[in-house]
Amino acid sequence: MPNQASLMGGVRDDTLPCGGTLSVEWVKVSGPGAVVFGSAGSADGSASFSVTGTYVLRLSANDGELTAADEITIEVQPPNQAPLVNAGADQTIRQPEAATLNGSVTDDGRPSGQTLSAQWTKQSGPGNVTFLNVNTSITTASFSAAGTYVLRLTASDSILNASDDVVVTVYPLTTTCTNDDFADDFDDNTLDVTKWVIADPASTVSVREQNQRLEMILRPNTVAYNGVSLVATFDFRGKRFEVGVPQVTSVVGYTETFVTLSRDSGNYYLIDAGGGSLTLDAYTAGLRNRTVIDYNAASHRFWRIRHDSAANAINFETSKDGSAWTTGKTLAASFPLNAMKITLFAGAWGTGNGAPGLAAFDNVRLIPLVPNCLPSVSLSNPVNNSTFGAGANVVIEANA
Repeated sequence: MPNQASLMGGVRDDTLPCGGTLSVEWVKVSGPGAVVFGSAGSADGSASFSVTGTYVLRLSANDGELTAADEITIEVQPPNQAPLVNAGADQTIRQPEAATLNGSVTDDGRPSGQTLSAQWTKQSGPGNVTFLNVNTSITTASFSAAGTYVLRLTASDSILNASDDVVVTVYPLTTTCTNDDFADDFDDNTLDVTKWVIADPASTVSVREQNQRLEMILRPNTVAYNGVSLVATFDFRGKRFEVGVPQVTSVVGYTETFVTLSRDSGNYYLIDAGGGSLTLDAYTAGLRNRTVIDYNAASHRFWRIRHDSAANAINFETSKDGSAWTTGKTLAASFPLNAMKITLFAGAWGTGNGAPGLAAFDNVRLIPLVPNCLPSVSLSNPVNNSTFGAGANVVIEANA
């Protein structure tokens, strides 16, 4: 569709009976829609179809006494559609990282017998772009210079083309490292009241900074919660919040350990370990978007919530060592992030646990997503161009 089918029938007769008139006619025998014949009374003609599907058409001939017929089957297919192309989400990287391009291309399979092709091209940007494989929708791209690049994924079915763009922001390698916006390693074993406020000083869940970490100790068979909240609010745009969680409350029976990154009671992000599961929640205007995975104490030793400002996306991530991170959930940021607060909490919602244990948090950090930076190294001793005799013991003092 919408092309017409050409009908090229043939009719022959013996000219009997004498004086008889030969007539022909096209009719629809079966099919899902209406058929309009361009010349129903002629063996040669055309046919138009109202909907797609399989049709059987019959050509009949009559010489006044006898009738004969033959049939033809016509498959009416939908019109060719352009490929569907998605270049993937916008992203931010830091040199010398390569961008992973997660594009996708699908097609309706028409025209029949043709091959679907795809190609990545650079549309704009300050430097050169090198694609690992320019003709696959999923590939990597490397950049010769920092800046903002627009990359285009184009697909063709040999007749129709379609494309989609992705923006990749490339930060430079720099020797200047930006300090954390906020950090607390809990190493001094004294809760800093300029940073934290205890939610409920009267709670049966005690909150203490001890053992060089923040601990919340639950009472057996008692329903109660407690924790700390950050005193100040902060702008979370383009930043990441991460915390070490070396210990969670008992994984069996009515307890949970969780952190929240919240704007208010109806808009927040949450990571929660309880009942053997790790829950990744996003609440927007009180509506919940939930992902649940099996909790693993070794693999989920560190928790992180990260805002990708280029894609305006929130990423929930975990790590076993605080270095290599695994993304468990990604979704679009759906409320303002400019006045956020951190809470660290633990508690029990039921009374059936005689050994609820304790929750421990460590090394809370709020970090700007700045360009990757080189370590700063300085040598204070010995001084430059110092000389020493053979066998001398040299004391080297350096800072990194």
